[in-house]
Amino acid sequence: MKHVQQWAIFMIAFSSCCMHLTGSQPAPGVCYIYGDRHLIPFAKRPGEDSAQYRCEYNGDQTILSNRYVQGTISVRTSPSWNENFRFEFYGKNGELICIVTSQNYDCDDISERYCMHLTGSQPAPGVCYIYGDRHLIPFAKRSGEDSAQYRCEHNGDQTILSNRYVQGTISVRTSPSWNENFRFEFYGKNGELICIVTSQNYDCDDISERIKIKRSFSSLDIYYRYSSTRDLRIVINTYDIDAGGSAYDIQIMQLKSLIRRSSGLCTTYNDTCSLENSVHGSKRRTFTATPAAYVCGGFLNEVYNKSKESNIPISQISASHAKAACIKDLRIHNNIAFAKSTIAFLLYDSLYRKTKNNVLYGKQSYEIFQAIQQATDNAYQEAMIILPNPTTDLS
Repeated sequence: MKHVQQWAIFMIAFSSCCMHLTGSQPAPGVCYIYGDRHLIPFAKRPGEDSAQYRCEYNGDQTILSNRYVQGTISVRTSPSWNENFRFEFYGKNGELICIVTSQNYDCDDISERYCMHLTGSQPAPGVCYIYGDRHLIPFAKRSGEDSAQYRCEHNGDQTILSNRYVQGTISVRTSPSWNENFRFEFYGKNGELICIVTSQNYDCDDISERIKIKRSFSSLDIYYRYSSTRDLRIVINTYDIDAGGSAYDIQIMQLKSLIRRSSGLCTTYNDTCSLENSVHGSKRRTFTATPAAYVCGGFLNEVYNKSKESNIPISQISASHAKAACIKDLRIHNNIAFAKSTIAFLLYDSLYRKTKNNVLYGKQSYEIFQAIQQATDNAYQEAMIILPNPTTDLS
């Protein structure tokens, strides 16, 4: 089978600021870069043609830079072509308003409407996770990038997300600690409270159908379309820690335009959380020869098995985060129940990466929910074989 690669052909057109003299739009200049980096630059004079050049440098290269746009391409070494591109667009006051890459685009409110008008598609949402004994993966700083994982050790009530449309808090018990309760308040465009969802129940007004809630035995899916073109989704997975309570793992997906206007742990994690695992892994000792590591390895194997069945590949960075979190939680709490969050986090994360769309995510979430239940049951049975004695010291 031949491996087909893709490349981009760029045409960049600009006009000068002389519309007030002619009353019409002036003809733009044009620049092309195509094929194996054949370049036709802007002509020196209007109406003239330009010679063609061949650019043979590899790596990241700037093809255009001015007050309003910064454009770069990433050229692979051998064989060489434009493998990736990135364009950043700025407003008249220097504010970043839109990023378009070879993977997706991320624009502010106004630009989102314009881009959707042109493409008919929804920009990809960002994602934030808080799971296990408060392992936090905040919203990425840039679209298409991954985030490091942090561990949040403060107890009591904490705000995980706050913006115009949603206020989310968790209540963390002291010892042993986990997310014991949660509360999300949803607001309309005029600031009116339209829905409250807690770990016990939910109360929404009768008129609003903007918020759709699906509750099952161990999960809660909240979808909120707060405008005709923009939405957010919150998925909460529940599992029993001991006879005395449940823990809640939370996944939040919302557009970058709203992330920029948000606060809480998902955006301001540096204030109360410490780095646990970078996107390159952890340099700290991970205790790979402990019973906790063997148990977590079994849970990770079940995730990979289910990902193959569901055709949703697992991110290696997310797997590294999950392994570090699982081993730490089992060593600290000596409780296998914390390993359950590994499966839910990785499979929900894989669905997010596959769809990159809140609506498509919702359409496929039930299949993932079933996979989580099956993988958790299988992994738990395997763990009982490894650790027949429930009092085994996992550390």
